[in-house]
Amino acid sequence: MCNVYIDSSGQRLTVQETKYNKIFDVSGYPDKLAKIHDGFKQRISQKRLREMAKMRAELEMSGTLGNLAWPESLIFSPDDRDRANVVGYVMTRAKGCPVHRMFDGKDRLKYLGATTSWENHLAVAASLAGTMCKLHEAGIIIGDFNAANFLVSEKDPRGVALIDCDSFQLLRNGALLCGGGVVHQDYYAPELFLKDIGKIQLNKEVDHYGLACYVFRLLFCGVLHRAPRRGGERGGSRPWLSAFESEGYLHRKSALKAEDLPERVMGMLRRGLGTQPLERPTAEEWKIAIDEMTRPGGLKRCSDKEGHVFAACSPGCPWCRYEKRSGHDWFAPGP
Repeated sequence: MCNVYIDSSGQRLTVQETKYNKIFDVSGYPDKLAKIHDGFKQRISQKRLREMAKMRAELEMSGTLGNLAWPESLIFSPDDRDRANVVGYVMTRAKGCPVHRMFDGKDRLKYLGATTSWENHLAVAASLAGTMCKLHEAGIIIGDFNAANFLVSEKDPRGVALIDCDSFQLLRNGALLCGGGVVHQDYYAPELFLKDIGKIQLNKEVDHYGLACYVFRLLFCGVLHRAPRRGGERGGSRPWLSAFESEGYLHRKSALKAEDLPERVMGMLRRGLGTQPLERPTAEEWKIAIDEMTRPGGLKRCSDKEGHVFAACSPGCPWCRYEKRSGHDWFAPGP
C-alpha cells in the first residue's frame, strides 16, 4: 500500500509499508523512513513532534543528532493546507542491530562479526553515556530503555544510535513540556515502583539508573542486574549489586568478578543500581570513567587468545578463566 503526504516545506512524499508497524519507506529516499501516527497517538503527539522539530538545530550543534532517529521534517495530509494536524515525521534511517545482541556470544558473532571484543562493549557504553549527557543538557529525558531502541552499527560496533525518540520526555527550564510514560520493566528505577508513569515527570536520576543497568550488562556481557519489577515484589531499600556480590551471584553467572574491574567502576555500579537517586553517577561521570579504562595502559590483551581483552587491574584473563569453568568462549573468533 502506498500513501501520499506532504512535508513541512510542502513537498509531496510517497510512503510504502514496511514490516514494522507505523514505519514506512519514503519513495526516492532510501536513507529515509517515515513514522505515521493514527488515532489517539496522532492526537497526543501534536505538541511533542512540533517541539522536537524546534529542538533539532540545538541537537545538531551539540553533535548529538547523528546518534538519534530524530524528526527531520513533519508530515501532513496533502489536503491540510494550514499544516494544522501533524500525522508523523521523516527521519534518517538508523542502521544496526539492537544492543541486546551484544549480550549473547552467538548473537554477537552473527550480527557484529568475529572482530568484536570487550573493548567494543566499553565503547558502546561510553557512546550511550555521551549521548545521554548531551540529551540531558538539551532538556531531554530518555526514560524508555528498551534494548531494541538502541542500535549498534554492524560496520563499526563502537557507537550506538537511539530510535523511537518520540517516546522521550521533553523539559523546558526544568519543567515538564511533553511527558513520555514509557519505562521498560528491566530498567525500572526503584523509586518508580507502583507509580503511574504516564502521570509523573521522569528525571535525570531515572535515566542514570537505566544507564547503570546498561553499563552493567555491557561490562558483564549480558548478565541481568535482576532489576526489581514494577509490581515491587523485590522493592525496598536493598542495594541489589551488593547483594549479588554477597550471594556469589556474579561468580556463578558471570565471566567477570568484582576484582576484574577498577574499584572506581564497581563503586559507581553499586551507586548506580542503588535506591538513592541523587547518589547515582551521572552520564558524564560514566563517560569519563569508561574513557579512562580505555586509555593506554587501561586494558590488557590476553597472551593466549588475541580476542580476549580485559581491564589491566584484573589478576588474569577472565575470559579464559570463564572458558575453563564453563566450556564457553565469550569472544570466540568464529568459523
